[in-house]
Amino acid sequence: MITRILAMTLTVATAPALAQETPVTPTAPSGQDISLYDIAAQEGYEALIYHFRFLWPGIVDTDLEQAAPMIEADMAFFCNQVAIPRLAEAGAEAERVVISFSDREVEFGVATPEATQIFESYVIHDTTCEWEPF
Repeated sequence: MITRILAMTLTVATAPALAQETPVTPTAPSGQDISLYDIAAQEGYEALIYHFRFLWPGIVDTDLEQAAPMIEADMAFFCNQVAIPRLAEAGAEAERVVISFSDREVEFGVATPEATQIFESYVIHDTTCEWEPF
């Protein structure tokens, strides 16, 4: 299920160990033009929550209700194929991973009502992302 959130909580850390100068984003299963633009982290209860933030300009032209299964599949794909490997490479321990798609780059933690944004939260079991409802 796709969940929309108006604002996020305070960022306590960016994730420099996870960032690359030129992030390479694999092609989404849907074929949409989606690219990673930011990784942020915030404190969770037991470990950091990592936010992998993706830019998808075409989201504004998409019927989100009709495209929900495609979007959910793309988000799970990016969690498993981008977030999990980056966390493993950095030796980072995550309480949760949040994947977000936005039509424009937005400042983390700042409400941007003019932006179209979609968020999904995942817990990590072994080396797999499992969807976690907000």
